[in-house]
Amino acid sequence: MYERAREAYAAGDYESAIVWLRRAAAAGHPVAQKDLGDCYFYGLIVEQDYDAALRWYRTAAVGGDPEARFSLGHMYEYGIGVSQDREQALDWYRRSAIVGSSEAMIRLGGMFLFGEGVDVDVEEAILWFTRAAEAGEARALYNLGVIYETGRSGQRDYEAALSYYLQAAEAGNPRARCKLGSLYRRGEGVEQDLAEAARWFLLAAESGDARGQYEYGLMLYQGEGVERDEEEALRWLQMASEADYTPARTFLEELDDR
Repeated sequence: MYERAREAYAAGDYESAIVWLRRAAAAGHPVAQKDLGDCYFYGLIVEQDYDAALRWYRTAAVGGDPEARFSLGHMYEYGIGVSQDREQALDWYRRSAIVGSSEAMIRLGGMFLFGEGVDVDVEEAILWFTRAAEAGEARALYNLGVIYETGRSGQRDYEAALSYYLQAAEAGNPRARCKLGSLYRRGEGVEQDLAEAARWFLLAAESGDARGQYEYGLMLYQGEGVERDEEEALRWLQMASEADYTPARTFLEELDDR
């Protein structure tokens, strides 16, 4: 039944899709139950109904679905369709993480790092980010890099930060690429290397990161680590400005005023 629901949805036959999805959910298919919860939560195919979303998420969660457990945590954390309850949110995120949700691991890491609904516990944050990183989450690797770079772990550890940023950057995380660019530009934890800084900012820029576009454009404009190229610099700076990156917009406005 669940496969028939998926086939009908892919074919654009939404009326049949919701019929088969409801049947699969009623028959006890956890993923179908979670998907039906999504339909009610987002108002897809059916009218938005947070009560129904909560009911189906809870049913799927009891059946062990990690995404349904995460969705329940999200609803309780932000008070969507329910009274806000950070303790319930934490409980559902833990249950989701235990059955493998890397998204829940990252959220738990953030809650413990910033004290959102819990006491700040950096060691607990590191534990959850590490588990998410081991599951292949580049965002978790980036977050670990930030913890060690800023000394949230007790003292700054640029070697550890660099290692995590490199892993995240190689996995395609643009924010990690920008961090590497900054470290090489300032010579923090590594020997200063402006050409290497420019390379990382370019990689971030090419992946659509507005800060990377700004930083690379600035290096081009100043001839820092790369051959000066004003035309190319302005192209990247304009892209960052159009992405609503304030420093880029300010820089271009100041150029116009000269």
